[in-house]
Amino acid sequence: MWVDTRNFRLEVEDYDDQVSAGVEPWYTVKKISIIDTSDRRQVGFAVISYSTQQPTTVRGGRLHLLKSADGFGNEFIALIRAVFDSNGRILYRFSSDHNRLWGSEVKFDKFALLEHLEIHEGYRNWGAGTWFLECVWSSNAFPQVPKAPFLFVRPEPLYGPHRSDPVTGKLLAGDRHLYLWKAVKHRLFNFYRRVGFRQVGTTVFLCLARDPNHPSRSYPMEWDSAGGH
Repeated sequence: MWVDTRNFRLEVEDYDDQVSAGVEPWYTVKKISIIDTSDRRQVGFAVISYSTQQPTTVRGGRLHLLKSADGFGNEFIALIRAVFDSNGRILYRFSSDHNRLWGSEVKFDKFALLEHLEIHEGYRNWGAGTWFLECVWSSNAFPQVPKAPFLFVRPEPLYGPHRSDPVTGKLLAGDRHLYLWKAVKHRLFNFYRRVGFRQVGTTVFLCLARDPNHPSRSYPMEWDSAGGH
């Protein structure tokens, strides 16, 4: 099956399964569907969480921040714990890292989290995922898609018996199907790096800067941490 990405269009909607009515106004979730206009089939979809403004609870420290986020998805909380300090800034050890890819420009109120990207079978390996991340996220061609300076992702399989600690990368489950899980994780890790994501310190998260002149965009993929943990 040959796929022509020139036929792809986007449909954006509020994510029905996002947090209940008590959600803070600084947090929003969008579902972005990729549609092939030649036959109106859904090529795939993405779920992205956006931090829209600095919550006042950040001033109260990490504990208050995490309490305010208790109702949100686990990935959102894991990202907060792994990457940001109690004041909503990227942890100092990342900004002082030897490669200095990430610094004070990365703030809690200026990021998005790619919680899920699914390309349906039959459209895989034809560039649909790359098209979404390169042409949709990094360009201004689709004004209906909310933008943020930084997009985080945790490149791990969503299904299966394994998840790893967001900070140490240590597996939180047994060894059932471990080989397959690691293989899929390695493939996802390399896919995201090919389109411009770079690892944030030693965490399991990668980040894509929207600014093409950001230091991370010119940092060679081969120099990034090889395959995560």
